[in-house]
Formats: sequence, structure tokens, C-alpha cells
Amino acid sequence: MISNKTSLFGNWEIDEKFISGVIENHSVKLISLDIFDTALTRLVDSPVDAFALIEQRLTAEIGTKARNFAANREIAERRARERYFQTYGCEEIDLDAIYAELHPALGEHITRAREIELEVERDLLVAVPDVLLLTRRLQELGRPFIFVSDMYLPGKFLEEVLSKCGYAGWEALYVSSATMMTKATGRVWEYIAARYPNLRDKILHVGDDTSSDGKKPREYGIHTTLFERVRTERRLGPKLDPNLLPFSFLQRQIVLTSQASLRAQSDEREKWRALGRVLGGIILSGFLLWLKKKVEQHNIKTLYFCARDGWLVQQAWNAAGLGKITGIEDRYLYVSRRPLNLAYGYLTSSPSYLSRAFVQFLSADGPKTTVRTVLSRAKLAKYTPIETDLIEHYGSLDVQLDGQNLSSLEDILRKHSHTIYSRFREDYEALVGYLRQEEVGLNGHCATVDMGWHANMQRSLTAILGTRSIIGLYYGLWPAATSNRFHTGIIESAFASEFIHLEDQPEIWSAVEILEELHMPSDGTVISYERRNNKWAPILANSSSLDISQYENITHPFQEGALEVVASLFTSGRYGSLQLDEITPKVVQATLGAICISPSASELSLLSSLRHCATFDHSYADTIIPDGFPKDEQTMRSLYARSGWRPGTVLHWFQCASSEQKKLIQAFAQEHLKFLGERALRQFY
Repeated sequence: MISNKTSLFGNWEIDEKFISGVIENHSVKLISLDIFDTALTRLVDSPVDAFALIEQRLTAEIGTKARNFAANREIAERRARERYFQTYGCEEIDLDAIYAELHPALGEHITRAREIELEVERDLLVAVPDVLLLTRRLQELGRPFIFVSDMYLPGKFLEEVLSKCGYAGWEALYVSSATMMTKATGRVWEYIAARYPNLRDKILHVGDDTSSDGKKPREYGIHTTLFERVRTERRLGPKLDPNLLPFSFLQRQIVLTSQASLRAQSDEREKWRALGRVLGGIILSGFLLWLKKKVEQHNIKTLYFCARDGWLVQQAWNAAGLGKITGIEDRYLYVSRRPLNLAYGYLTSSPSYLSRAFVQFLSADGPKTTVRTVLSRAKLAKYTPIETDLIEHYGSLDVQLDGQNLSSLEDILRKHSHTIYSRFREDYEALVGYLRQEEVGLNGHCATVDMGWHANMQRSLTAILGTRSIIGLYYGLWPAATSNRFHTGIIESAFASEFIHLEDQPEIWSAVEILEELHMPSDGTVISYERRNNKWAPILANSSSLDISQYENITHPFQEGALEVVASLFTSGRYGSLQLDEITPKVVQATLGAICISPSASELSLLSSLRHCATFDHSYADTIIPDGFPKDEQTMRSLYARSGWRPGTVLHWFQCASSEQKKLIQAFAQEHLKFLGERALRQFY
């Protein structure tokens, strides 16, 4: 994964303006350089991801005793800092203090673990071209420079790494593990000033952190220049283990590549394309590997990729060349919840009685579902008898539905069972005609591919066609799918299990609406079917201008990036740092956890612009983070319930909040997001 680390800077454009700005400041007599994310940068998404690589290597040597090393290493550092501050008043620690905390868990392996940590840091760290060139020019001009770093690693080790990466000629290196003083508090500048008494107001510090490299040194009379070009993301949320590494390396590679040009594109489409390469590329490749194994296991002859969630998956299947490799026929099946579940409701009803499934589907509520919406679904708009009954009960057809007034609606619909039942006969027969035309379930050995979740569509297909021979292959299944499992053919899922509580698989649960929107084609949802040229063809809803705009500016570039990665992985076995054979379902889960539970500021901004509708008729679309900022807990609960991306919603609130509001949001997160785990909750502190 890191064998060609220097190649990342092959097309790097040096920031000459930055270098000139430092060198031409003639009032400055001493240049101070931060080390991490300034002079050197790591090739992982977040600095602590290095611990996951240590765990991977340590596990290869000592086996299961290394399990959970990464998480324990992070905890050990936190405990060491607390212990040394409380006992000695120290604002910094060293590596020995951290490993003293780890000793009980690792025993005789403690020394080797410490050695591997240093080996990993050597392998991950690479010189930043701009700063490396700056130091060489300073040397040529005979101008002194020093390194100053807040870091628990030994100074001697840092000198070794700096030399290995091409740095030379520095006058001194001040590391907090030796001085026990940090840039974060500013005390290190007193320490340095004492060593350069004649240069107190003639020192320029260069670093990436706005506080410890900017605000703090200025308080001590140090001039500053921020260099943020290679700053690393500090993700706090994902589970810290080796499954995170494929995402971490690829994400860092793509971020650095995006910064290679000084005219880096701020185009939103390119940002979505980059997100597609990481999130889409890893998810789709992981699912295709699983899907290939399953179709071979079940001897599948035909794959039906179900509209619309299966559209991108089919594109990926073909981009990977898996149709040719497996010899399996693939078709795009124009189905949706509307025709399938309405047909199932018709099938289980009669002229005198509407089944519970039929009535509940017709009256499925959402934040903006009105009585008039239900009338339209039931094909009863302008049908005077039922309109009269509904207006008499509700007072208006534009009343929004909720859990309290739904039961009355169900009673009124059942009162008109004969009319409703008769109006769906034509739709039922059209759906059956289309499915027979596509030979779904006729020849056996076929499977449908969809995102899944509840397997209601699979249940409907099984009942409508009268066969249990159709296998369902899905991204995930939720616990509600267990009630359908015994009424369908085989159903299997790659990333989430119906036998695990939702809150115990938060990576997938948090990502549902994001994934659904980013997998969509430009076509509208399937409403029904009609005969065209003696063949059944789908009737599609007209896409709104918002839907078209979202597809063109967000979904399509995301899909382009994802398919680019899939094609490369299945052709050559790798895409940059990412290797096909390392993508497992756990790697996919880790990727989803990183982005959907602990998004970067850029990712949060991108994903919060997505619009989604949770109801089957797509009659409206809201952003997955509801508009508005909660002023009190009641509003917070209401907006949270409507959110299509709950971790992102609460994180968005927290980042926009005042100090006082943050306290309220922290308490809310502790109550409502505790299933994410202690590590993810640290985002709210």
C-alpha cells in the first residue's frame, strides 16, 4: 500500500509564492518549521490510522494478542496524558509513558510493539516538496532554520526520519517529548526565546494548525505563516482497526492528488467525483466480489438489477467485465415499490376487503404526505364519495398525515374497498405481464440485485409470480426482513444482517439514504406499465428540475468516479494504493463508518446538499439534513426524527452552534447517538 509513496508527488506543483514569502521576509532572522503536516506528512487519512497499521503488522507477528491494539493504543495515550498531568502537571508525554500504559495487555511483546510503531512512522512519513525546497534554499542563503514539534516521538527518531526524507542543515530540533513544553500552550516559545535572546521578535514560525502554529506563537511575539496544503483530516468516529486502512490510504492519496496543482479545482462536480472514487469505488468493488461469489455458489444464470437502486451496481458489474467472466446474463428490471407492493396488496385483497398490507402501503406517511397524496396513490382523485367522507372527517384534503390520524384514514379507505380494488386490477395485470415478458422466475436459477433493507419487494415478487425460486442478493437486510424471509426464496446480504440490531451496525444504517441517492439513474421511478409495440414497457414518473440538477451535478460525477475505480480494480487488480483482494465486507463497513459517521468538513458540506424522499411515490424531496437550526430540545427532536442522515445532522448542528448551544447538542448526542460508540461521540467535544 505504501511501496511507491514518493510517486504521490510526481505531478506536484511547488508553491513558489509561499517559499518567496518566507525567504523574502528580511526582518526575520530565524525560521521555525513545524514537522507534521508541514515538513513531513503521513500517507494515511488521519494520524491515528497509523495505529491500525501497527496492529496489522503486530498481528502478523504475534497473532490474536495484538487484537484491538489500535483502539488500546489510542486509549493508552489519553490515559498517559491524564496521569502525567494530574501527577506531575506535565503538558506533554513521551512514547515510553504511552507504552507503560499498554504493558499489561501486551506483556513480553511490548518492546516489539514499540519498535513496530517506529517502523510504521518511518514508512508512512514523506517529505512535503514545498517545505523541503524551502529548507534547501535557506541553506544556500546561509539562513538558519529549526524544527519545532508537539510530538511524543523521540527527537533522535525525528532527526533520523527528517534526514531520510532529504532534510539537512537545521540548527536545532525542539520536540515536546523532550522539552515537556508545547506549541499548543505556547510555553515552548519562552523556551526557544531563552536560547535565542537576540532574536525574540525576529523568528518566523511556519505550520499548519491555526491555533498552535498561528494564534499561540503570535501571543509570544513570534511571526507566523500558515501552510495548510497537506494538512491531515482528524477523523474521530470510525472504528480504529486494520479494516480502515484501504480507505485511509486511498483517501489520503486522492486528497494529496487534488492538491498537486496550485490551481486546484474548487468545482463541486470534481469533489463529488473524488468522493465517488473512495466511497463508491470501495463499496461497489466489495459488493461485486461478494456478488460474484454468490452467483457462482447458487449457479445463477440471469441477474436482474432492480430499478433504481440496482442501476449503478449493474453499470459496475459491466465495467468490471463480470458478465463476460461469469457468462451470466444481466438485465435491468423496471420495478419499484409502487407497482410491486400495490400489486401484492391487490393480490391479498378482495372486492369486499382490503388487506392490511394494501391499506398501510396506500396510507404510508411521511413528513409531507397529505390526505390528497393518498387519494392520488389510490387512483381516487376526484372520486366524490370518498372525497366527501375524507373532508367530513379531516376538514380538508391537505391535512398532513401522522401516526395519530392514520387509523381513521385506513377505516375510510376500507369503506370504499370495492372501488379501490377494482381500480388496481389493470395495474396488477400489467405488472404480471411485464414480469413474464422479462422471464422473471420462469426458468429458475435467477437472482434479483437491489439494496434490500426489508425485502418487501422480494416478498411481493414471490407472491405475484407464485414462485420461491428467485434469490435476492442485497447490500443489507434489516431485522424487519426476518418476517419476509419465510415468504420468499433465498435472501442474502453483503454488508448488514437482519439478525443484528440496527444500532449494532451503525455504519450501514447511517448511510442508507446517502447510498440510495448516489446509486440512482436519471430516470424517474416506475409508476406502472403499458403496451408499446406489442411489448410491456415501464411508465416512469417525470423527474423534477431538482432531481435532474442533483443527478447532473452530484450523482453522475460521483458515479463516474466510482466506475473509474471499479474498472481499474477488476482490470489490473489495483487503483493507486487500493488493491482489489483487500476489499472485504468489513473494509466496506469501515469506509462507510469513516465518511457517514465521521465526515470531514468537506464531506459534511457535500453530503448535506443531497435531497431524498423516503416515501415510495417520490412526491417531495428534502435535504437529508433538515433545514433550520434547533433552538431548543423539542425542535431538535423533531428535526432529528425527519433527518435522513442523523450523525451528519447532529454534527452539522454542533459545528454551527454557539458555546452554550454546544452543551445542549452534546447532551442530545449522548442520548440519541450513543449507539455510535464512545469514540464517535468525541466529535461533540
